Amino acid sequence: MKKILLSTLVMGAFTLTMSAQTGSLADPLTVAQFLEQGTPDAAVANTYVQGYIVGYVDGSKLAEGAKFDLSGIQTTNNTNLLLAGSSSETNTEMCIPVQLVPGEIRNTLNLAAHPENFHHEIILCGSHEKFFGTNGLKAVTSYQWVGEAPEAPVVTPPTEAEVGSKTNPLTVTQYLALGIPASPVANTWLTGYIVGSVTDKSLDTAEMGASSASSATNILIAATANPASVSECIPVQLPQGDVRAALNLKDNAGNVGKTVVLCGTRDAYFGVLGMKSVTEYTLDGSTVTPVLPDGTFYKGLSSNADDWTLDEGTFDKALTYVWSWDNKYSYLKASAFVKQCFAADVYAISPVIDLTNAKTANLKLSQAVNKGNGVEGLSIDVREGNGAWQTLTVEGWPDGNSWTFVESSANLDAYAGKKIQIGFHYTSTSSVSSNWEIKDLTVAGESTADGVETIAADAAVYAVNGNIVAPAGARVFNLQGVETGTQSLPAGIYVVVVADKAVKVLVK
Repeated sequence: MKKILLSTLVMGAFTLTMSAQTGSLADPLTVAQFLEQGTPDAAVANTYVQGYIVGYVDGSKLAEGAKFDLSGIQTTNNTNLLLAGSSSETNTEMCIPVQLVPGEIRNTLNLAAHPENFHHEIILCGSHEKFFGTNGLKAVTSYQWVGEAPEAPVVTPPTEAEVGSKTNPLTVTQYLALGIPASPVANTWLTGYIVGSVTDKSLDTAEMGASSASSATNILIAATANPASVSECIPVQLPQGDVRAALNLKDNAGNVGKTVVLCGTRDAYFGVLGMKSVTEYTLDGSTVTPVLPDGTFYKGLSSNADDWTLDEGTFDKALTYVWSWDNKYSYLKASAFVKQCFAADVYAISPVIDLTNAKTANLKLSQAVNKGNGVEGLSIDVREGNGAWQTLTVEGWPDGNSWTFVESSANLDAYAGKKIQIGFHYTSTSSVSSNWEIKDLTVAGESTADGVETIAADAAVYAVNGNIVAPAGARVFNLQGVETGTQSLPAGIYVVVVADKAVKVLVK
């Protein structure tokens, strides 16, 4: 009899333990109570839990991707939060990963857009179920701040002492003294010596000087041409295009030791104080003007997708995300498969692409599609302003059964003279989900910008014997924007500027 009674008691205790408690808005669960219940066998909707927002997860694994500070947060880190019982918690086992589905909840709570939410106490209502492979809260439907709602800090424009100026840029010493800012500081001017580059993804791979291993995506600058260590250097991200072409050491070994003046954004880079998004430069005292329009209106998806909006739309709550940037292989990818197929209907959306000076325009990209049902459910769309999406006719779709990239294109002439956005539209079902990979997107065509109008015929401009013949007062620039003069030029294309007009000349 005692044995039977004991079994009954044990079974009763087991039942009580496994009966999920949901709390309420008036009496929410604490983080400890939530975690003590373990992950339920089936999702438990309308579960209320109260805790502090202490971080987020960058990537697909909780233990490896948990971040408890905001120093390296990106715009794409907006899909989840970490909730804890203490505002100073840094142990993932004591945290609840919280999914932020697209919409008002994500827009309001994510730390990438609202750093003021960091360490604030909140009550969340969502579905108690597995997330990031552990005890989590998904599909949050409502929230309520505990106490006063966090207020976005009043942003005061940085002073000239913090950003310098074109004529009086910050020195490397001054720049280093400012430290990593709480939020990126754009339009900052900096001057120093180009001394090396970071050859891989870690500052530990910094290399002084130039060699075949030098990176084309960044440079290191220092206060002197021979710094004692990399700790005295500032890593500078080189955006794709004219800035990278002119400054990178992989292609321009002679830049080592030259002085440079840069305008960019003071921000964390490689985990230390750096500069990103360089928009203007002067190299070794050379006068530099922005390169005149050459018919390229947008280049992207070659080194990052920072200026793209990902996962606009809906997807199954079992997924953390659909669209993401693959840092290892440098492409944008979409997949709704995690051990099984899930339903999704989401866009990856480009920044606004200005075609107001375009006479013609064409979209080119490289893409690969595999798994799923070929390219069914995938489309490349375009919209003007916030208008409706229109599906483009794409030439060169992949077969849909290979990881091999193919070159694809679409005509955009109908949008010349307008401002547009490109949208990669991914849909899947619970039975079919493709893998879609995209890289190296370019929108280019013929420009009608004033800056590239042809010089009048009577103002003859031509090349002969490595020299350019042009009217008095003409200025000549290479395609990196560096003024070259007219004599003894290496082979290449040059832009000759006379008054407010310009013409391209080929030197053979």
